[in-house]
Amino acid sequence: SDRKLINALLLDTLMLEADLQINTRRLMDKRLKMEKADFLLALKDLDLNDEQSQKVEAFMNCDMQNIKNVIPSEILNENQGYRDVIKLAELLKENGLDEYCSFSPSIIRGFDYSDGLVYEVFDKSPSNRRSMFGGERFDKLINIFGDYNLPATGFAMGDVTLLKFLENWNLLPAIPYPTQYFVTLFKNEGKYLKASLKTAEKIREAGKNCLVWLESDTKMEKQ
Repeated sequence: SDRKLINALLLDTLMLEADLQINTRRLMDKRLKMEKADFLLALKDLDLNDEQSQKVEAFMNCDMQNIKNVIPSEILNENQGYRDVIKLAELLKENGLDEYCSFSPSIIRGFDYSDGLVYEVFDKSPSNRRSMFGGERFDKLINIFGDYNLPATGFAMGDVTLLKFLENWNLLPAIPYPTQYFVTLFKNEGKYLKASLKTAEKIREAGKNCLVWLESDTKMEKQ
């Protein structure tokens, strides 16, 4: 999706005040984890009326074909985010990548510095439907350091979801050679390191796997 497109809803269509836009957008970012009734009630608690709340809910479930039922065409056609999403869809199709991507207005990315394309990547396995990683454009973020012009994007990954991805598709590498021998190192400013390495070399030449302690200032029991 695109944050400029979300602005077309919250600012240009619903005409919410700045603080209310931020709070509504942050709530929209949690929509997939909420029941519809709870989401609408939370919007009401933010002080949106019923019509505005229903518009937000409709936006969260629309696609590129029926989004004009939520946001008027005259607003959409002038919105840079809407044009960017259409352009991106065309580029993906031209490069044979459209089967992996879809427009999803429920992708909000709650960070205030997001100012363009927002995206998330999911595992196709039904047992791991959480987002693996997500990111956004933040072209203006560098302005906190001065008057610079630097288009930028970035993403963050989830370690748990990445692990589940590797497990589900049997991509975790097996450890081929478990440690068979452990060569210690006497604590004496590296004096015995050469001897330990030589011992390890002989063990490996014999076809065995071994691990060598390399820190010369570590007590034996710590090793």
